[in-house]
Amino acid sequence: MIQNRELKQQARERLEACPQEKKIGLFYGGSLLAISVIYLLADLLISRLTPQAGGLSTIGVRSFMSALSSILPVVTFLLSMCLSFGYMGGMVRISRGQYASPNALRTGFERFWPLLRLTFFKGLITLGFSMGAFYLATVIFTLSPFSNRLVQALEPMVSGGSLLSEGTLELTDGVIDAVNASMLPLMAIFLIVAAVFVVPLLYRLRMTDYVLYDHPEAGALYAIRESKKMMRFHRLSIFKLDLSFWWFYLAMAVSYGLNYVPLFLSISGISLPMGADTLSILFFLLSCATEFVVIYFLRSRMEVTCALAYNELKPKEHSTGAVLGNIFQM
Repeated sequence: MIQNRELKQQARERLEACPQEKKIGLFYGGSLLAISVIYLLADLLISRLTPQAGGLSTIGVRSFMSALSSILPVVTFLLSMCLSFGYMGGMVRISRGQYASPNALRTGFERFWPLLRLTFFKGLITLGFSMGAFYLATVIFTLSPFSNRLVQALEPMVSGGSLLSEGTLELTDGVIDAVNASMLPLMAIFLIVAAVFVVPLLYRLRMTDYVLYDHPEAGALYAIRESKKMMRFHRLSIFKLDLSFWWFYLAMAVSYGLNYVPLFLSISGISLPMGADTLSILFFLLSCATEFVVIYFLRSRMEVTCALAYNELKPKEHSTGAVLGNIFQM
């Protein structure tokens, strides 16, 4: 049985014994911050260089810039994925009392293809479960009285009869607001269904990254199978452990939520003495800076504690001798 209090106490002791912990957090948070700033600058540069006027003479440039704009988020995601895996690996080493340094951040890049396959499979599984939950939520919503509000909201959209009798659709701001308001119960039902059915299923994958770190040669499917075995009968205890770090997840949510402050101000009719683009850039940078602070000061405690939980759950392996590994992963 996993004892949260004991794990957290061990995590504090391991972190105090590792002088490199803050340096790892500094390099990790600083790298993410640099990637975000470069992404912002590149996006602004692409928007500046993209011709605003249409026509055949600029279609090649516009197509090239559009392709760059589409590739940019993918590259950013892949870099962040590798850095996060490397940071997790560094925390695993700290949890085991091993030497760790910022070189641990390279692990994700060295194991890029297994990590990419694992991320793809996890995304596919999550998408499938989410689609199933949304379908079930839609059925419940359709059979409930809440759907009557949606029908009433849709009626003003059709004029001149019905769509089957050559009626026409008319979209107005009032109709759109009414439809959005009537869809809120559907979203609430979906969240409830996801919490009851999807989250417990996805918690079977909770240890996949740790398994891949220890066994990169075995591949993504092996990591998924081993995680399912480890999480059997332990999903609730790991969920409680994650829930005990509510303050970390709340801080991360606040840092991400800062990106949407300009949208909230616009909806609320609040105006500030600066342009919309300047306001968006300002809060984007504020969000990145807040994320760096959260990572540097808070994340290591959560990561080392979860790594200790993984060490408790993973099968005991018989040592065949001293394994030094790659010195650059330390």
